[in-house]
Amino acid sequence: MESREPFFVAVAERLIAQLEAGTAPWQKPWKPGESPAQLPINPVTGKHYQGINMLQLMAHGYADPRWMTDTQAHTMGAQVRPGQFGTPIQYWKFSEELVQTDEQGQPLLDALGAPMNERVQLERPRLLLVTVFNAEQIDGLPPWPLNPQPDWRPVARAEKILKASGAVILHGEHDRAFYRTETDSIHLPAKAQFATPDDYYAIALHELGHWTGHALRLDRDQSHPYGSAGYAREELRAEIASMILGEELGIGHDPAQHAAYVGNWIKALRDDPLEVFRAAADAERIYEYVLGLEQQQELLQDQEDWQEAAIVVAAPVPNHTPDAAQQPAQAQEQTAAQVLRQMLELLPATQPTPYMQAKGISPQPGVFTDRTGRDTYVPVIDAKGKQWSLQTIAADGSQHFPPDSRKEGCFHAVGGMAALARAPALVIGESYASAASLSQTLGFATVAALDAGNLPAVAQALHAKFPHKPVVIAGDDDRHLELTRGSNPGKAKAQEAAKLTGGTVLLPIFGPGENSYPAGLAAITPQVWRAHLRTGNALGAPQLAALARMQGKTDFNDLAQTSVLGQDGMDRQVRGVVRSLIDRQVQQQRAQRQLAPMQRAARLGAG
Repeated sequence: MESREPFFVAVAERLIAQLEAGTAPWQKPWKPGESPAQLPINPVTGKHYQGINMLQLMAHGYADPRWMTDTQAHTMGAQVRPGQFGTPIQYWKFSEELVQTDEQGQPLLDALGAPMNERVQLERPRLLLVTVFNAEQIDGLPPWPLNPQPDWRPVARAEKILKASGAVILHGEHDRAFYRTETDSIHLPAKAQFATPDDYYAIALHELGHWTGHALRLDRDQSHPYGSAGYAREELRAEIASMILGEELGIGHDPAQHAAYVGNWIKALRDDPLEVFRAAADAERIYEYVLGLEQQQELLQDQEDWQEAAIVVAAPVPNHTPDAAQQPAQAQEQTAAQVLRQMLELLPATQPTPYMQAKGISPQPGVFTDRTGRDTYVPVIDAKGKQWSLQTIAADGSQHFPPDSRKEGCFHAVGGMAALARAPALVIGESYASAASLSQTLGFATVAALDAGNLPAVAQALHAKFPHKPVVIAGDDDRHLELTRGSNPGKAKAQEAAKLTGGTVLLPIFGPGENSYPAGLAAITPQVWRAHLRTGNALGAPQLAALARMQGKTDFNDLAQTSVLGQDGMDRQVRGVVRSLIDRQVQQQRAQRQLAPMQRAARLGAG
């Protein structure tokens, strides 16, 4: 049974005991080809647990990396075995739904007499605990492969990460490997001195972890001398990050060279149990920062390839002013080049920006921020991977694109194009927030088409690129616009996109009264709305309140974050539909493979 001590004390004491025994998660060595201690994952959301939750779950020593709540186990047709004790993990709540009140503190009611709610940011995020169970404690789950094969050669990817970082790496230190803050350089022995390439890259990436702490990057305190407690704390961060990267790349993990710091680590945790929280959080930032630089380099390389190709195929340009037909295309190319230069100044978003916090979404690969961490930058690409634009989302949620940038047929792939290629379905939403919420729910990459009008073009382009994936158009339900404009563009464009691709339309279904106009109120028509815009008095307060409530309940992010149905409603509405479409596609493909030999035989017989 879990201790009733404060969460941070219980975690620290468990890790202290394991450090003394040499069994803490980052003290366990493993080599390529062996079954590593895989990072804990939630199989329902498809997301890895992060920071202190990752260490807390790994410390329990289960071979199966899957962890979930009792409720999530039920959604998978499984159940926690009677008598099993769960493991607590923590998460932060940044916003909550509150009842609106008047000046006297009385609840504001809508036209039907129901309290009117609003989502507000908490002044101080609230720490909550939730209990999860390991798959080995649950009956009814499919077996987990203990040694899954990596997607690509890990050593090649490790070299790619080192190059993407741009770090200065010097060889020839014989028996030493270290990062020097004063010169911002990594020093390693010659590659030939390492027993295997995996050993070399494991050490190099450990030192790259230290490199991220420079003031120009993640800005950690690296002023402590060798052998000091402060130096050991920095080593703890790099060692945990090295373990995570080793798992990600499949290159192994050898903690032997850092065994000298164990005593300092134990003392640090005894003196301040919260130190393990800070170390785990910093290690997660190192991991995300390093992989973010890799993704940024891939994006920039794609754009350079496009530019080189354009130079090769470009015809000689006559010395005259381009006509009107040429000007938009040239302006879009110029803007794309400007965006590429702007990307060089941005950083991978490793922590939620204010916009992400307000929308309840976590940072995803391929999204960036500036050095202040306030604005969110979402790259916009076409189906071939060329970046044309960059959506900027301010802290207050306002959004804009560079003037003259191309948007038609362009989109953002939540998680990146490589992840989208692996996704079992094409799930396309309008906004980034809606697509990110869908991705968090489904556990695979989704697409943001940026607006309703762009849904058909994006769906066609991606369906042509991935013709064997089922298409789901997760549209907005703009019922408030039916009242004020006489049309529902979110629904209409989603239907058009689905018709063009043979896809399925999925619209969010909200709780009673959340996205419908009260029957007891005077009707709002486009004519009445235009009159109100002219005079300001054609609509009463109850009508305006109903309209505002409907406007705040249109997409899947609203469903997950502000509806009374919440994430459970999101899960019920999305997962079953998408899973059934994927299963149907798999069955159709299996049937086609089975028919193919008979069809070939029939053709041969006819000949």
